[in-house]
Amino acid sequence: MGLIRRLSIHQRLLLAASLVLTAFLGFTGFALDKAFRSATEEALQARLFSSVYALLAAAEEDSEGMLSMPEALTDPRFNRPDSGLYALVSGREAAYRWHSGSALGRNLAISQLVEPGQSMIQKDDLSAGEAVMSLSFGVVWEDF
Repeated sequence: MGLIRRLSIHQRLLLAASLVLTAFLGFTGFALDKAFRSATEEALQARLFSSVYALLAAAEEDSEGMLSMPEALTDPRFNRPDSGLYALVSGREAAYRWHSGSALGRNLAISQLVEPGQSMIQKDDLSAGEAVMSLSFGVVWEDF
């Protein structure tokens, strides 16, 4: 306390302003980081939904009325192994199972089925600590 009393009023004001400015910049950096992460996650979720809609558009019905997915999809990332964009289509009780070419050699699993029209986004870890964001989307397909 004696050191602060020996400082001039100008020096004390400078010290107080420096402490306030440091705290303000720290909180601002934290808030900006949080906002950036949130915006990035929202953009990723929007891209996942657009990929789901592309998969739904590619789905067809075969001659027996069953779901059929094409060999190759229009988005090349789904066709290239280890591209980082993976797709898995699964029917009730594993009656139907299809995965994109990018998922070749990957152990993809649906942790929880969702009701038709509902979606669930979750963060998971694949092998070797690779973090992924997954989107489960429930649809109704006759005899699926």
